Parts: sequence; C-alpha cells; structure tokens
Amino acid sequence: MGSHLYKYDPETQIDLDSMVTLVTLCKLYGIDDVKKLPWHWNAGACQLMDVTDLFTIYITLKTMLVAKTTYGNLLQRVINEMTNKDQILEVNYGDPLPPRYQDILNEINTETLTAVTKFKEKIEPLQSPTQESPESDEEPTEEEI
Repeated sequence: MGSHLYKYDPETQIDLDSMVTLVTLCKLYGIDDVKKLPWHWNAGACQLMDVTDLFTIYITLKTMLVAKTTYGNLLQRVINEMTNKDQILEVNYGDPLPPRYQDILNEINTETLTAVTKFKEKIEPLQSPTQESPESDEEPTEEEI
C-alpha cells in the first residue's frame, strides 16, 4: 500500500464495493487464484494491487465509516436531548459521548470489526488448500521445507 493517499468519496466506495463483490463471486465459483486487481489511488495511475491490501483498505474504510456515522448520529441524539441553547452551542464534533451512548458506539464498532474481519477471512483470495500443486521432479530446497 505504501505511502499513497486513498480518498473515500462515493466513487471510491463504489469501486471498493465492486472489487470486493468481484472477489466474493470468484470465491463463490471456485476461482481462488485472484491475487491482484486494478486500483487508482488519488491522482495516480492505475496499478495492480494485491487483493489482501485492497481488503485491508476496505475493512479500514468501512469500519471508519460506520464509526464516524454512528458517532455523529449519537451526538445528534445528545444535542436533541438538550434544552439549553448555550449547552447546544458548546457541543463540538469529537466531544466525548455520555456513557450510555459511548457503550452503544463501542458495541457497534466491535461488531462491525468482527463482521468485516470474518468476511475477509472467509473470502481471502488465497490458493485453495484442496487445489493440488503442479508436480515437480525437483527435490524441495531447505527453505521450502
């Protein structure tokens, strides 16, 4: 992944979702050797990127999206419960949530991370363990053993 910047706008979300869907369908149909897919990083040329790296980006961005959206919605609930205009004007994005809302945020973030991590583990595009390696007459080297 290197030092490239990756934006997360609606277009990027669609691109990532499409690539994850493609790998999922490949896995579903027994095509387990998809290792790289094209990716455009911000202001950069198209390059082939390792699918594992794409999944890392996908998981990071999806969990961040859920966390930020949930936090914003919960902060809005806090504001809606306030009756004093001065209190409302003092609220800033990033302020700590009251414990009952922080508990909700923590639970949602934990479940989201668990779900996307399990998804990645299920469809990780690695060589299928049942797939046989090509036969070779050469003896394995010490490094291969």
